[in-house]
Amino acid sequence: MKAPSKQFLSVAAIAVLSLTLAGCSGSDGGKDTVGTASKASLPTEVSKVASFDSPNGMPAGLTVTLGRDDKFVSAAALKAGARGAVVMVSNTSADDVKIGGNVYFGDAATRGNWDGYPNELTLKDDQLPTECKGQSGGLNNAYLGSSAGSSITIKAGEAVYGCAILGQEALPKDGDITVVVNDKDKTDIGTTVAVGDKFTS
Repeated sequence: MKAPSKQFLSVAAIAVLSLTLAGCSGSDGGKDTVGTASKASLPTEVSKVASFDSPNGMPAGLTVTLGRDDKFVSAAALKAGARGAVVMVSNTSADDVKIGGNVYFGDAATRGNWDGYPNELTLKDDQLPTECKGQSGGLNNAYLGSSAGSSITIKAGEAVYGCAILGQEALPKDGDITVVVNDKDKTDIGTTVAVGDKFTS
């Protein structure tokens, strides 16, 4: 399979890329981290997953992107023991969009950590992309709000991002990775499957 194409997130690609969540939302040493991150702090290489087709009311204009660096989790990287993943949800529409604060990896049967967040962890620096160091997250679950389960508003032309630890159960048999976005009531509002060749070393 071909290697992932290199795409740099430019201001042209996302009008004003002031990413809410410097690192990964959630808490860091008891302190909620909801801030902004400049383009310079983003991964230099990204793999675009897909725009949601609004299967369950997902607002138009949202795109999910997975950041990539030497610790980026791909199907191949998971098999090799890597665990960290950065996920970005960008709003390319002209209107602000409010969604849930969680992004899950894996389908409903495998994503785990759905109720009660029993596996909330401090992410290990040696397992994670640079953007996630020192942050908190969950197993197969990236927080996009100030805390797990919160909702967040993505301003027009901006994006939010979070980090997660992926377990082996998030590794699909076909090499694709399912990404699920939910609303503030934990109802899935959009699901997309990544193209396999985007995640193959």
